[in-house]
Amino acid sequence: MYKEDMIYQHRVEMIGGKEHYFISFFDVHNNVVSLEVNRKIYLALQETNRIETRIGRSDRRHIDKTIYSDRDVYTRAAFEYDTTEKLAVENERNEKLVLAIESLPPVQRRRFLMFHVHGLLLKDIAVIEGATIAPVHRSIQCAEKKIRKMLKKYY
Repeated sequence: MYKEDMIYQHRVEMIGGKEHYFISFFDVHNNVVSLEVNRKIYLALQETNRIETRIGRSDRRHIDKTIYSDRDVYTRAAFEYDTTEKLAVENERNEKLVLAIESLPPVQRRRFLMFHVHGLLLKDIAVIEGATIAPVHRSIQCAEKKIRKMLKKYY
């Protein structure tokens, strides 16, 4: 009479040629209780049952019930975790980059930082420096070359 996952059952009985609507459920003592309800409540409960059944089917279809180990989750991840070795190399490279930038002459360092860190255009840097675009461009290229030379181990 009862589905395992349902809290209540509903039914229609013909009594004296007229439809009567009932819901049945278990009380706290595990006894079946039947109540007569009006048509509006019966239809609302019936619709609720349909919705719950639909959700249950959707869950069974879409929820992955496979048990995954940490390794499985790691291999199925959308991104790749960095290894400790990779992080250590990146950290060392960043430290060397800072040292390389600090070792540049002040004009090259200033222009390099304005261009690469602050994102200024060559013409804007030229205006700030009171120079033309060509020497600003050469200065930045020279700074890049020096930094590349100091970091060649990492690239």
